[in-house]
Amino acid sequence: MKLGLEGNEAVDEKTDRKLDLESSEDEVRSSRTRSLNKKAMNASNRFTDSLKKRQKRKVHYQIPSFPIEDVRDAKQEKYVCELREQLLDKNLLPARHDDYHTLFLKARDFDIGRTILMWEEMLNWRKEFEADTILEVAK
Repeated sequence: MKLGLEGNEAVDEKTDRKLDLESSEDEVRSSRTRSLNKKAMNASNRFTDSLKKRQKRKVHYQIPSFPIEDVRDAKQEKYVCELREQLLDKNLLPARHDDYHTLFLKARDFDIGRTILMWEEMLNWRKEFEADTILEVAK
């Protein structure tokens, strides 16, 4: 009978060791998980804090304003006036696009005919893709 009891005790010891190993593995896993969670939270907090600091910097930073001189060449000015007149005659100059800087003269080497073609293509494209109403549709 002693052998049977000793055998049972040996089995019990093995079972206890297995349980201890399993519980220690579980503890190790849970401590690793807690550690990873803690690291993730710290990283998230540091990132959030850095964004807050950047936002604060932007609020206090001011850019000094100064006027920009618009230097125009007399020869270029002549071409712009001529193009503008021709676009108005052909009813191709909507008020929203009547701006010196949006005219395509430089892109077409100050060739009025080619510039008018480019301008017409731009207006057709804007109409086809409803570029002028895109902000109204988004609302």
